[in-house]
Amino acid sequence: SLGDCPGGLPTHAARRVTLFLWVVVVALMHFDRGAASVAAMDIVLNRYEEMEQLSFFYLVALLAWHSIGLALGSMVAGAAFQRASAKMVLVLSLATNAIALFLLGVQAHGLVLTALLRAVSGIAASFPLAYLPLWVDEFSPVQARGRWMAIVQLGTPAGQFLGVFLASIVTFGFKASWRYAVIVQALALIPAMLYLLVMPARQIDVANLASLSARLDSPTLYSSEGSTSIGHLHGLLREVREMLQAVSRNPLTVSISTVLCLLHSTGAGLAIWTGPYLALGDGAPPPLAAVLVSGFTLAAMPLLGTCAGAVLCERWEGFKAGHHAAALRVACAFVGLAALAAPASAVAAGFAARLGVVCLWLFGAGAFLPISVGILMTAMPSYLRSFSAISSVLVFHLVGFVLVPGVVAVSMSCFSRSSHGLGFGVGVAFWTTAPAAFLLLLAYTREPRSSAPVGLSGVDDLTFGDISYELARRRMSTSPL
Repeated sequence: SLGDCPGGLPTHAARRVTLFLWVVVVALMHFDRGAASVAAMDIVLNRYEEMEQLSFFYLVALLAWHSIGLALGSMVAGAAFQRASAKMVLVLSLATNAIALFLLGVQAHGLVLTALLRAVSGIAASFPLAYLPLWVDEFSPVQARGRWMAIVQLGTPAGQFLGVFLASIVTFGFKASWRYAVIVQALALIPAMLYLLVMPARQIDVANLASLSARLDSPTLYSSEGSTSIGHLHGLLREVREMLQAVSRNPLTVSISTVLCLLHSTGAGLAIWTGPYLALGDGAPPPLAAVLVSGFTLAAMPLLGTCAGAVLCERWEGFKAGHHAAALRVACAFVGLAALAAPASAVAAGFAARLGVVCLWLFGAGAFLPISVGILMTAMPSYLRSFSAISSVLVFHLVGFVLVPGVVAVSMSCFSRSSHGLGFGVGVAFWTTAPAAFLLLLAYTREPRSSAPVGLSGVDDLTFGDISYELARRRMSTSPL
């Protein structure tokens, strides 16, 4: 018997077992995004003539419609978890995702059906991604909350790399379709779903639903107290109004969020195009090696950048309360470094040069992430932080992962040769960082150099634990970075 700890929580051993299950679930939720990069390489190298102008649209649909589903699902996840047991909601979401992925794996290259299945898969994936930060809040030891959140979030790059690895082995090793990797993902969801089904509900369900609207990264349209839907819709609108008022009082929040959206749009493009971009470079290795290198780069370089950005910002005291100018100074340096990838990409023709350009951008963008989180945590009142996070995620998904890649795909489809269209699209993605660097520099010039005694979030100085926790929570569903 697992027994209970004081306060009704499961034992620490039982909670660690559940924590491991969540890492597996998060990895499986992002597995197909890694497989999508292999699909891009397969279509660009082998099937471009066959699919003609639909090729780039098809590849964008693999990511864009999944992001649309994540955005739609996050809007209703809060209401679902208030109305039903979290355990049953999660079981149903895993089952739905498994069905959608299996159907995607067995169907042909139909653009409409692919978009529909990707949207369904995104909606299903949004429920665990929205709930897991709340579970960590409830079940993790207070002193280890940031570490537990980071452990759960590690499933994101791990899942993406596993998707790249398996799909590349199937596609370029066995000369079969990358869709078999998606079928394996769907089948792997079944034991995870069954294990979740037999797990005691006390290891999954959060007991205190009273603070759900403040702690869950999803709008909560309904409460558990039986109030009318119209009344809670007014409550949601009131939350939106309060958030907008908080943003209008601090334009720094708008600037940082806009910069993040631009960086995420570039990251979304690189998540799809890095593999074929490297494979078409001069002196490139075989496709299998090229796609594995791209998968490892996409997973590792943002992580290295995140560590470097956090350490350097801490050294410059950018995480101290009111020291926004110091944090922005470090942020400008790293985003400026990432912006150098745009002119460098124009002259990078070889495999090594292109790999260096991609690494440069991913490192600089990854370094900006912990700095931006530190600024947003102190620029936004703490009671609006969760609502701010979900609002930002919605913008990232709909603009950064859907609108911008879609517009770029229209331009790429105008080229007769896939290599020309691919080079143009990657160049446009890199140049999107230039306005982000300009906005950040403008925010730095407007920021007062004097320090306030305390931040709006109600904390004095941010620790690495605070940054790790909030960053892991915010990037749970924004996998390109």
